Amino acid sequence: VSAKRGFSQLATQARSLGGQLGNLVGLGGTSAFVGMAHSAIQAGSAITDMATATRTGVVELQVLTALADDAGASHEQLKNALIRVQKSAIDASNGLSTQVRAFEALNINVDKFRELTPERQMETLAVAMGEAEDQTTAYAAAMDILGTRNAPKLLEVLKRLGTEGFDELQDQVIE
Repeated sequence: VSAKRGFSQLATQARSLGGQLGNLVGLGGTSAFVGMAHSAIQAGSAITDMATATRTGVVELQVLTALADDAGASHEQLKNALIRVQKSAIDASNGLSTQVRAFEALNINVDKFRELTPERQMETLAVAMGEAEDQTTAYAAAMDILGTRNAPKLLEVLKRLGTEGFDELQDQVIE
């Protein structure tokens, strides 16, 4: 009974505050709120669509897009890279020599790599690049795996994934 009374009082206070705010901002505030809500829905829909296209979880994709934003890479470049990484792994499994050599140069087991989620694939690629003795060969391999248009823009993302790890970066983004 006490909890119900508390919720009832809270609801009354919220309605009162809402009425006061409504009086302050009038119709201009209402249309701004509607516009903001519409933009938020569109952004959410775009992230969901991209998550589906890349077979990545929504939260995981939000972490990667935040990293891409910080690096100056577009969401389209990130999406293309995520798709390309998965295709490259399949091509390497099927014996396509360019992809086989790229994964071998980074000392990545393709069969194990294919079992990973897309964000873990990116992290594995990043760690392998960071650990490579020959950075020029590692960069060339990453270009073959990610694509020549995507790799240069995502180098900063890969560097952070390789040094900080996905879990740490996810914690930073969520905070």
